[in-house]
Parts: sequence; structure tokens; C-alpha cells
Amino acid sequence: MRTILIIDDSDGTFAYCREFLSKEFNFHYLRNALNLDNYFKENKIDLILLDRNFQEIPDNELIGPIKDKHNEGIHILRKIRGITDSIPVIMLTSYGDFTSAEQAINLGAYDYLETDMLSGSESLLKNRILNAIRRSNEDPSELIKKFSELGMVGSSPVAIELFKSLEKAALSDEPVLLLGPTGAGKDLAAGTIHKLSPRRNAPFINCNLPERPSSMIESELFGVEKKAATGVDSRRGYFELASGGTLLLNEIGELPIELQAKLLRVIEDKTIYRVGGENPIKADFRLIYATNKNLEKAVGNGFFREDLYYRIKKISIHVPPLSERIEDIPALVYSIIEGWANRTGNERPEISDRAIETLKHRDWPGNIRELKGVVEALIKDSDGIITLGTLANREMRKIPKESAEQRMIIAGYLDGKTLADLERELIEHCHKKYDGDIEKIADSTGISRSKLYDRLRQYNLK
Repeated sequence: MRTILIIDDSDGTFAYCREFLSKEFNFHYLRNALNLDNYFKENKIDLILLDRNFQEIPDNELIGPIKDKHNEGIHILRKIRGITDSIPVIMLTSYGDFTSAEQAINLGAYDYLETDMLSGSESLLKNRILNAIRRSNEDPSELIKKFSELGMVGSSPVAIELFKSLEKAALSDEPVLLLGPTGAGKDLAAGTIHKLSPRRNAPFINCNLPERPSSMIESELFGVEKKAATGVDSRRGYFELASGGTLLLNEIGELPIELQAKLLRVIEDKTIYRVGGENPIKADFRLIYATNKNLEKAVGNGFFREDLYYRIKKISIHVPPLSERIEDIPALVYSIIEGWANRTGNERPEISDRAIETLKHRDWPGNIRELKGVVEALIKDSDGIITLGTLANREMRKIPKESAEQRMIIAGYLDGKTLADLERELIEHCHKKYDGDIEKIADSTGISRSKLYDRLRQYNLK
């Protein structure tokens, strides 16, 4: 039987769990965390339920650097994560305490539950506990396979952490904020959350805000009420179209400031008013937001409402750039090729190992979207197999005729030299030619300045 440790200043949760869930789990109880180190040495724990607020214990039982009973649970969570990363923790919070819940997740809590939700919801608590335990013991290969079937490919540690975050977000109905650069796959991540959620059988609506003139965004989101005098017909907006499902507000940082207050009201009561309408319309939907902007900076500059920012970031997930998951490039390339073949009905082309290795060492400022564009262009250039020659010929066409250095080095692809050797030759050649002028070297080689500085240090060039 699984063992659950409850750390709480009151034994109310312990008594509740013992009464309703004792057939499924064995429960232990601690009033404080003073002897937590010894406790873990003597007991095998599968999960921890941790209260946030410890108002009922004296100051001498607090472990925080400052005697802050309201945030003692946060200090205990830090201590737990200093001892072990393997035991999942579910933080118990009071109703509406979103800031503490977000802080707990960022510090390594698996999940959080509002204590008001426990009464009469034994199955909810049981399922959250079982899911957290299952996830902590999950074989990464099963997770990789599961997300591959959903269209998200990768097996790197960064990809696995992303998959875990998305799977965890899908269990909740809270808003999710996806943060990451353009082309990293935020749309796909949002769609995956929807597919894994209880709303999977209802609509998933993607509203890309930058594609719409600011004058039209309000009517697109809220819909339009019929007006006989003007001949305007009624039209449902995205909030209504997403009812029962999920609405992705893509590039939320582009939402005009005057509409942000209206969005905040929608978030709070799930009630909308069509443009020109007077009757409230209830709509049940989940909101996911995506942005490549720094919203904290936008708040500081007055371009984004602070109250809205704190409401939409209850669950924040970083969608990493391709530069943070280079080892996933081969799997992504194969997936892109497979997708092209399925979409077009053509035979799937092969790709050589050396071509794959070359793609791994490229800069990808446009991330997965750019990689997809390049691979599909290579498919069109190939004759059934993508080789280093296919890639070299494509790169040669992009280089001006006067860029003799790059043409000379890229032609070396076909002579069997490794990419690392060719890159070094190119940098050393241009370093000598331009007498160490970084700007000229970067312009001539096409290598980003940050990467160029790393290479110059690596090759002992000053």
C-alpha cells in the first residue's frame, strides 16, 4: 500500500484522508518539519500533502529563515527539495491563493489543491494522488511515445521536462501561459494540453491576435449582436465558439490595452457581451495564452495590465528554443519527412547521417518552424535521398558570388571533411583576412556573434 505523508499544523486533512481514503493509502502525519531529515531516513514515502499556512504552531516550530507562518509551507517545500527530488509534493492552499500556488509549482511541487475542494471530493484527491505517484515513477520512454503520437517529438531532458509540464497542466482547468520564442512550438504545445485534458472532445480554437487588425479583435473575440437598423447579422465570437473546449489566445502580449480589462472580466466570471449586445452570455471554456514577449517588462512599461498578468500566469510553461534541445534534431527531421510523405502521398525520402549531423550544428533562430521549412526545401531538391551534397548545394545558392570564403568551405562538405573542421577553417581564414574584426567576421561567415565569441575562445583566436 502506498504511504502518504501529510505535513499540516492541523490534523483536519489527516483525519479526512484516514476516514475516506484509508483503504487505498497508508497515511502518516507530521505537525511540523523540524525532524524531516530523520523522518525520510526511517520511512519510505510515496507522496507528500503539504499545507501552506501554519498558523496553529508556535514560532519555535517554524523552520523558515523568518518566522512567517503564512508561508511556512513554502519553506518546508524548499527543505524537502533540498533532501530529495523524487517524492512528489501536492501543496494545499486556501481558495484563490494563486500566487502561492504558482510559487509552489516553480519550487518543485507537482500539483496544488484548494482545501475547499476536498470536502465531498474524495475521488478528486484520490485521482490527483495516484496521478502524481504514477508520474514520479513513469518510464520516460512511455512519455516520449505518448507525446510522439500527439505530434510532439523529442527525447532530450529538456523535451521530457516540457512533456511533463504539459501533461500536468492538462489535469487542471486553470489558465496556462506558454512562454517561448517564435517557431518553438507553442501552438502545438497548447493543442497537446487540450488533447490530454477532459475537454478533448470539445473545440480547440486558435486565435492568433497579430493576424487581426486591432479594430476587429473585439468583435472576433466577443462576437456581434444583430442590428436591424444597420443590417448587421449576429455572429458568435471565439469565446462562444470555444464553449466546452479550449481557446488559445496566441501572442497575448499584442492584445490592445483597452481590451485587456474586458478580457479580465471574462476570465473572472466566464460571461461575455457581444459587441452591440446587452444580454450576458455564459460560456464555459479554458484559456491558454502564448507569447514570445517579456510580459513583466510590458507590465513595467504600461503596455500590459498587471492584474491581468497575474491572472493568466497561474501555470507558466517554458517552451524551449531549438538551441536548448539540439539532440532532438534527428528525431524532428525524421518526423518532418514522415509528415511530408503522409501529407503529399509521396514516397518518404531518405536522409544521410552526415546531412543530419550538419543540420544539428546549424544555428536555428527560427527554431522548429525554420527547421521544418529547410527540411521540406531539401526534400524538393533531393532525388529520393537527402545527402550532404543536397544541403551544400542549397547553401551555395544562398551565398552571394562574392562570398568566396563561404563557397570554398561549403564545397568542402563534398570532400569528406567534418563540419567542425570546416567551421574552424572558415573562422581562422576570416579572422586572418579581417584582422580579428568581429563584425566583419560574423557578416562574412554567417555565424552569430555569440557563437563566434565562443569559437574564438575555443580556437585561441584573439
